Amino acid sequence: MRVVNILVLRPSRDLGKLSSEYEALLPGFFRFLTRGLGTRQTASPDILSLLMFQADYLGRLIELGEEDAQDLAKNSHGLHLLPEFRAWFPPKQALDELLLKLGERLTPGAEPNPEELQKSLEEEVVAATDRYFTPERREVLSRVMKDSALSVLSREGEVRTLEVVATMKNIRDAGLITNPPHEVGFLRGFFDKAISAMAYQDGGRLRIPVPRPADASTPASV
Repeated sequence: MRVVNILVLRPSRDLGKLSSEYEALLPGFFRFLTRGLGTRQTASPDILSLLMFQADYLGRLIELGEEDAQDLAKNSHGLHLLPEFRAWFPPKQALDELLLKLGERLTPGAEPNPEELQKSLEEEVVAATDRYFTPERREVLSRVMKDSALSVLSREGEVRTLEVVATMKNIRDAGLITNPPHEVGFLRGFFDKAISAMAYQDGGRLRIPVPRPADASTPASV
């Protein structure tokens, strides 16, 4: 005898209640049949959701699956805590570009306002995420994540692995206008994690190159 783990997955909406919204679109005979099965006597007619093959309802199910996957991807920042992804960082060139663009927003010789600096940093992280994760890089990343998912499955189980799989899908589907890369928490996490690591290594201070006036020879830093 061996132990068999049980996994219960539920969408974000009650499918029984959702299916009842489309019952009126069913043919008359089928509506009569389902009402005879008690769909008018329960707040969650689960049996109807099992029998419903109406086109509008099926389309809504697909949309619901897409929405749930996007929600998982937005909250996928925490995947960087897993051993499989903990050491994944953007390249130095991408980080240098982020810091240079941040420095261009600062005034040489002036101490930046902490709140304004934090806001500017967050905006540059968003821009760097969208800039770096091109369709080609996202395709390569999703393939590498597929290999890591097997390791996550063996150690963390099915639920955590589903988060990885949903994130992979959203990485591939991300676009520049709709669902841009920075809305995928895992992608933005690359730069958030790198910035935190750089500040930690420098005693909590982030070195930002600030361009000097035209007559100066080297950039300042804050």
